[in-house]
Amino acid sequence: MISFALPVIIIAAIGMAVAFQRLYASSRTNIEFSINQTGQQAVSFIESYFQTMTDISDLLESDTEIRDIVFSESFTEEKTRGEAYEEYQRLYSAIEDINVGFPNYRIGIYLPDSIKYTTNRYHIYPESELRERADYPSITETGDSIFAFGKERTMASVENSPYNALTLFRKVQDLKGDAYYITKVSIKADVVSTILHNASIRDDEIAILLDQSGKIMFSTPGDLPETDMKEIDLNTDGSHNQPMRFATIGNQRYYFLLSDTIYPSGWKLLLAIPAEEIVRQTRESISYMVPVLLLVLLSIIVFSYLMARYYNSRLEDLALHMQQLQEGNLNTGYLAVPDSNDEFDKITNGFNYMAERIRGLMQEHYRMGKSVKSSELRALQAQINPHFLYNTLDLVNWMAMDFGTTEIAEIAQNLARFYRLSLNRGRSILSIDEEIQHVQAYVNIENFHFSDAIHLTVNAEPDVLGLGCPNIILQPFVENAIVHGIAEDNTIESCNIAIHVEKADAVVVFTIIDDGPGMSAEQAAELENAELDQMTKGYGVKNINFRLKLYFGEEYGVHYKSEPGCGTTVTTKIPAMTVEEMEELIH
Repeated sequence: MISFALPVIIIAAIGMAVAFQRLYASSRTNIEFSINQTGQQAVSFIESYFQTMTDISDLLESDTEIRDIVFSESFTEEKTRGEAYEEYQRLYSAIEDINVGFPNYRIGIYLPDSIKYTTNRYHIYPESELRERADYPSITETGDSIFAFGKERTMASVENSPYNALTLFRKVQDLKGDAYYITKVSIKADVVSTILHNASIRDDEIAILLDQSGKIMFSTPGDLPETDMKEIDLNTDGSHNQPMRFATIGNQRYYFLLSDTIYPSGWKLLLAIPAEEIVRQTRESISYMVPVLLLVLLSIIVFSYLMARYYNSRLEDLALHMQQLQEGNLNTGYLAVPDSNDEFDKITNGFNYMAERIRGLMQEHYRMGKSVKSSELRALQAQINPHFLYNTLDLVNWMAMDFGTTEIAEIAQNLARFYRLSLNRGRSILSIDEEIQHVQAYVNIENFHFSDAIHLTVNAEPDVLGLGCPNIILQPFVENAIVHGIAEDNTIESCNIAIHVEKADAVVVFTIIDDGPGMSAEQAAELENAELDQMTKGYGVKNINFRLKLYFGEEYGVHYKSEPGCGTTVTTKIPAMTVEEMEELIH
């Protein structure tokens, strides 16, 4: 209990001492965070309106109907009333189609005063209205999009007072000439005012929109004079993570935070709060901090005592069971696991699992001991069977020799050599020379069935005969050539098989060529790519491809090339290695 509670009490006491010094900074940080969060939210809302206004302006600029009318050669020519009305209806419809999707925005274009229907002031306005604005040169000369606050007039037929609005102006230039028109997209300033008001966390906080030059464009009601803005250093990097800065304006000290640039206008949001608010929060915090800290210290002591008793009892129970297991009592019971799912539960579950696994392993060890004895007996028996087969075949050979039946003797010799090379004393690797002898023994036996109609030709480079080779990788292909050729078709009088063995760099290539009936390219591809467990026939040759890829990698294996009536060519690739190197690799 002491080891748990004492460090916490010491840390709490140190923290209390430091807290009085840092409380002011903490309050400032909290307010900064609040200002930052509300500011980011306000910027997001304002950006969404600015972006929507920009999107609408893009639609007005790219609308082909508007461009075709305004940039036509006859646009400024004198028209009859009917022609002018028809042209007006086309323009009005094109703009209204855009406005339908954005009912909260008022959109339109400015045209020369010489156009008769510009006096309508609903979607179409006279350019002379813009000349009254101070930012008119910026709109017409630079061609940039201009966001601005100002008075918006209603339609000429409606007698209402002008209202404040946020407007986006953009000059749209004819790419083929000097003609242009100016688009406008506006929204009531009350919308922006509501956003800025919601961004203020206190009534005395001030939210201000500044343009690129730092000029106040719009602000919430407050006592921050515009003439004193020069006393605030606005040279900030626009990062939300920068600390708040302060300035004394008149008799009041303000903390302020400047937002990131509001895309796409280039404006910024300035939030300012009186410094007195931070001082007030600090005083309030100190007034209740001391009793709260004393209550916390008392709670720590009581909680430490209760927790120490609870966990100590669980640890003692776990230690007792572990001691019993250590002393060899494998029948120690399970520990009860509460539903708290804490670290002690995980340790208890781990102990229960370990005890169960030890019991299971001991039982498995006992069963395996009995199984090993049985396996040793079977292994000894498996060693006896091949020797018995060799000795029996050797006896048949000598008896055939005694009675002068040389053919039986030759069959027995070839059969003995075939199985001796196949079994290879239980090893899976033999030399290439022995693999060729294995194939020759098989062909010699088959020739007794087919009256020497099978002709085997072997062409092997001398330096490859001593290299290593997995056993039985040639005989199945020779067997296929015989079974699917002369054995199936009585009209085939002979079977010619050629085996070429050569070394290319670090690869040994076996090429088996026969003159049998062959097969289609689809059959060859299916035989080469089919999965082993999907084969209904051809297990032997597929097993070779599977073994070689398993032993040496995907770049090795078997490839078929065949055409119906033109025989089959099988290419088998293995790495060029000695018998010992290949055995070590496979093991």
